[in-house]
Amino acid sequence: SRSCHVSESVFTSNYLQGIYIINSSSSLFSSSLTVESSDFDGPAIRAVYIDDVDIRNCNLVSSIETTQHGISLYGSSQQAGRLATITNCSVDGFQITTGRPVIQVRRYDDVTLDFVNIRNSSGGSGVWLESIQNTRILNATIAQNDFSDVVFRDVSPLHSIEGCTITGNTVGDGHVFDGSGFLLADTIVDQCCPFPSPQDGELPYVDGGGNTIGDWFCVDCLGDVDCNGVVDGTDLTMILSTWGSEDSLFDLNEDGVVDGADLTYVLTAWGECP
Repeated sequence: SRSCHVSESVFTSNYLQGIYIINSSSSLFSSSLTVESSDFDGPAIRAVYIDDVDIRNCNLVSSIETTQHGISLYGSSQQAGRLATITNCSVDGFQITTGRPVIQVRRYDDVTLDFVNIRNSSGGSGVWLESIQNTRILNATIAQNDFSDVVFRDVSPLHSIEGCTITGNTVGDGHVFDGSGFLLADTIVDQCCPFPSPQDGELPYVDGGGNTIGDWFCVDCLGDVDCNGVVDGTDLTMILSTWGSEDSLFDLNEDGVVDGADLTYVLTAWGECP
């Protein structure tokens, strides 16, 4: 179809998927859309080859293990001006056994996630962005989840993350954010190892102010300087390369200088983190 509008709807599913739309020029899911599941093995919302997707006011709930996403959006590869917007949506309880992301967005020019809440879920990532030209994540809450990465991008710049709260998540061998050079403003990140390791002491984001960032290193594995779950030669090299400096990113005992005390943390914790 040329367009699709789903509104004021409640889906209680014991089938494969909630809503699946393919080859429509535009789609609008709006005004109190609830998808609940008791036996769910496909995305709650899937849009394929849709070049203008606008999802608003949705509540997606799953109570069982699933192999798929909460929301999966896939634009065409040929059209210009492809837009994807998710506003005021909640995704709760998705236990994704395959390691796929809870929200996956691929092949769009502009993507905006505004007031998106992800809670009590598990998977590879909270949000996966792939082949996106411009991304804004605004006012999101991502809490009490178990992910490898909270926000992951594949060949997609993260342009801005503003007004978000990320807290209480278990992050595996990844980081809260994958990527660098994005604007981070008015955001709370209340957990350790929030970013990939800094290069030459430079932060991987542009500080827009108003941020509250958790400890760079995890207290139960301080020697893991690059936050990859293992204390090894890379961590040792990073300490030695900043030896004698006051670089707080590598001053593990916070005494004002990178020295033998910090090296001891690395050598003592050598191997996989607990």
